[in-house]
Amino acid sequence: MKKIYYSKFHYDIFYILSRLYKTNALKILQSLTVPSPLYTVRVNTLKINANELISLLKKEGLNFKKFQANGIEIPEIIYYDLSPKKKRIKILKKKIFVDKFTGESISQGANLFRPGIKRYDKFGEGEVLTVISEFNGFLIPVANVKSIISSNDLSIMGHGLIAKNIESIFSGISIQDLKVFQKGLIYDQSLPAIITSKILSPKKNDFIIDLCAAPGGKATHLSQLMENKGRILAIDRSNKKLDRIKEHIKRLGIKNIELKKIDSTKLEGYEADKILIDPPCSALGTRPKLANFTTKKDVENFARYQKKFIQSAIKNIRPGGTIVYSTCTFTLEENELNIEYMIKKFGCKLVNQPIYIGSPGIISNSRLDMKLCQRFLPTEHQCQGFFIAKLIAP
Repeated sequence: MKKIYYSKFHYDIFYILSRLYKTNALKILQSLTVPSPLYTVRVNTLKINANELISLLKKEGLNFKKFQANGIEIPEIIYYDLSPKKKRIKILKKKIFVDKFTGESISQGANLFRPGIKRYDKFGEGEVLTVISEFNGFLIPVANVKSIISSNDLSIMGHGLIAKNIESIFSGISIQDLKVFQKGLIYDQSLPAIITSKILSPKKNDFIIDLCAAPGGKATHLSQLMENKGRILAIDRSNKKLDRIKEHIKRLGIKNIELKKIDSTKLEGYEADKILIDPPCSALGTRPKLANFTTKKDVENFARYQKKFIQSAIKNIRPGGTIVYSTCTFTLEENELNIEYMIKKFGCKLVNQPIYIGSPGIISNSRLDMKLCQRFLPTEHQCQGFFIAKLIAP
């Protein structure tokens, strides 16, 4: 078996952080290797309010609280205090190898489901196995799990629960096991991701397009804010991802989302009131990040690709319509420089955000003032790294 690692980062990531945050770069990088101490979930206010949900969660042994920052209470956010300290688990003889994203989820206490499994040793029902996250040839142990099926059953399964998490490198919550999740009362979502939908300021009669809708968190939140009225067009080019959004729509009781399978960069013929752009990005701000091999060249490629989504938004927004652009990364190329592109190329206007609990944006290359943008830092805001900008189309 190859050498076991406990985290692995490409040098370029430290370079990117150093360029932006200088002496705080190492502290930010270290914070990314553990989960956010503020574990937030979104209350589905179509079905329940925060006080009622907190009472139900207490019955499941979880002490969630209402969220407040800078004197602002956001009624659909509740949170749980975590102690995100990494521990090493005993590596057992039998193993299941998973992809990076599955590994990061299981590292926080989630159970093991069929998607994301790459390969495995032969095992029987009720055996304890080590889950190994495999990424770019590096192996990172994330948890020990107890199987509820055998490997023979696994070989013919397309989806479903495979094993229960009994010990992970971080303490966490298996949200999908909770009754409140199964009843559609909550959605597992980060603090800045929840705020992003609020910043779009949806109205009940709006026509909104979510250009990169999977896995459905922001689209279903918009629906919630619109009280199931108006129209939301949620787009993805993957049937598998659209099926996942459908599951959330059904579970949460959503009625005003229309799904469309298409490459968002090729979308045309619409005139939306508001558009949300949350494009594919380098995801340097997500946590816990067990491994990341993003390079400067990767960042440049992402930034070019993101401009195609911006161009699509401009084609499909009505004059004077609202565009919110967000990413879960730190780089200037994918954030402020793309906002500069929207302003200089298309005449968009950067405007104030109705909820502001992060830090100001960073001045762009042309010295444009980006203070109206909002950045979230793991070291300052106890959440993932994130960027949000709100603009008015010409």
